[in-house]
Amino acid sequence: MAKRFSRLGCLLVAMSLCANAGAQSTCTHEFALSYGLGSTSGFVAVSASVIAAIFGATIDYSFIGPVAGEYFYHVSELVGVGGVVSYAAFKDKKTPGNEPMNCIALLPGVKLDWLRREQFGMYSKLCAGAACLTSPGESTDTEERSGPSGSLFFNFQASLLGVEFGGGVRGFVEAGVGEQGFLLAGARFRF
Repeated sequence: MAKRFSRLGCLLVAMSLCANAGAQSTCTHEFALSYGLGSTSGFVAVSASVIAAIFGATIDYSFIGPVAGEYFYHVSELVGVGGVVSYAAFKDKKTPGNEPMNCIALLPGVKLDWLRREQFGMYSKLCAGAACLTSPGESTDTEERSGPSGSLFFNFQASLLGVEFGGGVRGFVEAGVGEQGFLLAGARFRF
């Protein structure tokens, strides 16, 4: 019986925090779109071209992305929980008409808003999850192109410093390392 009352008490406290969300800026939702430079999947593609060069092949990649969407729900003024979905593509410039390699990552994470003002904020973010790197099927002289092949691997994003500015719609810049890149920028929508 005591456990039921303690659960009910926790529920009432959470509801009262959400009811006062405007005054205390807790229980907010954030959705962001970003574009970055230097993703971990890009590092994998560059490493593959270096290994290919060791064996005499040359690969010259063009990169698209990483483009990412993220959502965080703030359980307090300091802590937000959510995740990131990102997409990146790599194409060999020397093989026209060849389909690009694609990387899709799903990274659950935590965002820590250690400075949160009405028009300005600073934060750190840590996300870890998995990514799927798919490469187009290869064709040989005797058979048609096979289906795409893919590999699943661990991926992450660790943004040590993020700076955001604006009101309900904020611009932001982050510096860190991971699938979203070592430098990324975008727009964040808070509601």
